[in-house]
Amino acid sequence: MYSIEEIKRIRSFIIAVRLSVPAGFWTVTDSTLQQICNGYGPDRWPESLRKSMTWVFRHYQASAIIHDVCYEYSDGTDLGRNLADNQFWGNLQNQWRLRYGNIRWVNPVALYGLLKIRIAYNAVRTIGKPAYLAAYKKRKE
Repeated sequence: MYSIEEIKRIRSFIIAVRLSVPAGFWTVTDSTLQQICNGYGPDRWPESLRKSMTWVFRHYQASAIIHDVCYEYSDGTDLGRNLADNQFWGNLQNQWRLRYGNIRWVNPVALYGLLKIRIAYNAVRTIGKPAYLAAYKKRKE
Protein backbone atom coordinates (compact mmCIF):
# COMPACT_ATOMS: atom_id res chain seq x y z
CA MET A 1 0.00 0.00 0.00
CA TYR A 2 2.83 2.44 0.88
CA SER A 3 6.22 2.90 -0.79
CA ILE A 4 9.36 3.11 1.32
CA GLU A 5 9.53 6.83 0.47
CA GLU A 6 5.98 7.34 1.76
CA ILE A 7 6.82 5.42 4.95
CA LYS A 8 9.85 7.65 5.52
CA ARG A 9 7.80 10.80 4.88
CA ILE A 10 5.08 9.69 7.27
CA ARG A 11 7.62 8.75 9.95
CA SER A 12 9.17 12.21 9.66
CA PHE A 13 5.70 13.73 10.04
CA ILE A 14 5.04 11.60 13.15
CA ILE A 15 8.24 12.94 14.70
CA ALA A 16 7.59 16.53 13.64
CA VAL A 17 4.10 16.72 15.11
CA ARG A 18 4.84 14.39 18.04
CA LEU A 19 2.08 11.86 17.54
CA SER A 20 1.76 9.18 20.18
CA VAL A 21 3.37 5.86 19.23
CA PRO A 22 3.47 2.50 20.99
CA ALA A 23 6.61 1.20 22.66
CA GLY A 24 8.88 -0.31 20.04
CA PHE A 25 7.44 1.68 17.13
CA TRP A 26 10.80 3.17 16.21
CA THR A 27 12.49 -0.24 16.16
CA VAL A 28 10.22 -1.44 13.34
CA THR A 29 12.07 -1.10 10.04
CA ASP A 30 10.68 0.80 7.08
CA SER A 31 10.37 -2.41 5.07
CA THR A 32 8.48 -4.11 7.90
CA LEU A 33 6.17 -1.10 8.14
CA GLN A 34 5.60 -1.37 4.42
CA GLN A 35 4.43 -4.97 4.93
CA ILE A 36 2.29 -4.22 8.01
CA CYS A 37 0.57 -1.03 6.91
CA ASN A 38 -2.33 -1.71 4.59
CA GLY A 39 -4.03 1.68 4.53
CA TYR A 40 -7.53 2.22 5.91
CA GLY A 41 -9.53 -0.97 6.36
CA PRO A 42 -8.85 -4.58 7.30
CA ASP A 43 -6.81 -6.98 5.16
CA ARG A 44 -9.95 -8.94 4.34
CA TRP A 45 -11.27 -5.99 2.30
CA PRO A 46 -10.32 -5.89 -1.38
CA GLU A 47 -7.26 -3.76 -2.04
CA SER A 48 -9.28 -1.45 -4.29
CA LEU A 49 -11.64 -0.65 -1.39
CA ARG A 50 -8.73 -0.06 1.01
CA LYS A 51 -7.08 2.24 -1.55
CA SER A 52 -10.31 4.21 -1.85
CA MET A 53 -10.70 4.46 1.93
CA THR A 54 -7.06 5.45 2.29
CA TRP A 55 -7.65 8.26 -0.19
CA VAL A 56 -10.71 9.43 1.77
CA PHE A 57 -8.55 9.52 4.93
CA ARG A 58 -5.39 10.69 3.13
CA HIS A 59 -4.72 13.45 5.65
CA TYR A 60 -4.70 10.94 8.51
CA GLN A 61 -2.34 8.26 7.24
CA ALA A 62 0.14 8.69 10.10
CA SER A 63 -2.54 7.76 12.62
CA ALA A 64 -3.44 4.68 10.57
CA ILE A 65 0.16 3.51 10.32
CA ILE A 66 0.64 3.80 14.07
CA HIS A 67 -2.62 1.93 14.63
CA ASP A 68 -1.61 -0.81 12.19
CA VAL A 69 1.58 -1.36 14.20
CA CYS A 70 -0.43 -1.54 17.43
CA TYR A 71 -2.66 -4.20 15.94
CA GLU A 72 0.21 -6.12 14.32
CA TYR A 73 1.90 -6.48 17.72
CA SER A 74 -1.36 -7.16 19.53
CA ASP A 75 -1.24 -8.66 23.00
CA GLY A 76 -4.70 -10.16 22.49
CA THR A 77 -6.24 -8.37 25.48
CA ASP A 78 -9.18 -5.99 25.62
CA LEU A 79 -7.00 -3.55 27.54
CA GLY A 80 -4.34 -3.59 24.82
CA ARG A 81 -6.94 -3.07 22.11
CA ASN A 82 -8.58 -0.23 24.03
CA LEU A 83 -5.19 1.45 24.42
CA ALA A 84 -4.45 1.06 20.70
CA ASP A 85 -7.84 2.38 19.65
CA ASN A 86 -7.71 5.29 22.10
CA GLN A 87 -4.23 6.18 20.87
CA PHE A 88 -5.63 6.10 17.31
CA TRP A 89 -8.43 8.48 18.33
CA GLY A 90 -6.01 10.83 20.09
CA ASN A 91 -3.68 10.90 17.08
CA LEU A 92 -6.58 11.49 14.70
CA GLN A 93 -7.72 14.44 16.82
CA ASN A 94 -4.19 15.85 16.94
CA GLN A 95 -3.86 15.62 13.18
CA TRP A 96 -7.29 17.22 12.75
CA ARG A 97 -6.37 20.12 15.08
CA LEU A 98 -3.10 20.67 13.24
CA ARG A 99 -4.81 20.59 9.86
CA TYR A 100 -7.57 23.06 10.66
CA GLY A 101 -6.15 25.19 13.44
CA ASN A 102 -8.08 27.67 15.53
CA ILE A 103 -11.00 28.04 13.12
CA ARG A 104 -11.81 24.32 13.15
CA TRP A 105 -15.05 24.73 15.12
CA VAL A 106 -16.53 27.22 12.64
CA ASN A 107 -15.10 25.79 9.42
CA PRO A 108 -17.59 23.47 7.65
CA VAL A 109 -14.75 21.57 5.95
CA ALA A 110 -13.07 21.02 9.32
CA LEU A 111 -16.33 19.83 10.85
CA TYR A 112 -16.70 17.38 7.98
CA GLY A 113 -13.14 16.24 8.72
CA LEU A 114 -14.10 15.71 12.35
CA LEU A 115 -17.05 13.59 11.25
CA LYS A 116 -14.73 11.50 9.07
CA ILE A 117 -12.26 10.80 11.88
CA ARG A 118 -15.11 9.90 14.23
CA ILE A 119 -16.31 7.40 11.64
CA ALA A 120 -12.80 5.93 11.39
CA TYR A 121 -12.53 5.59 15.16
CA ASN A 122 -16.03 4.13 15.50
CA ALA A 123 -15.22 1.64 12.75
CA VAL A 124 -12.16 0.27 14.55
CA ARG A 125 -14.12 0.07 17.79
CA THR A 126 -17.01 -1.72 16.08
CA ILE A 127 -15.28 -4.10 13.67
CA GLY A 128 -11.62 -4.13 14.74
CA LYS A 129 -11.63 -6.85 17.38
CA PRO A 130 -11.33 -9.82 14.98
CA ALA A 131 -8.27 -8.23 13.32
CA TYR A 132 -6.70 -7.49 16.71
CA LEU A 133 -7.20 -11.07 17.91
CA ALA A 134 -6.11 -12.59 14.58
CA ALA A 135 -2.83 -10.65 14.69
CA TYR A 136 -2.15 -11.93 18.20
CA LYS A 137 -2.96 -15.50 17.21
CA LYS A 138 -0.74 -15.25 14.12
CA ARG A 139 2.22 -14.02 16.15
CA LYS A 140 1.81 -16.81 18.70
CA GLU A 141 1.79 -19.57 16.08
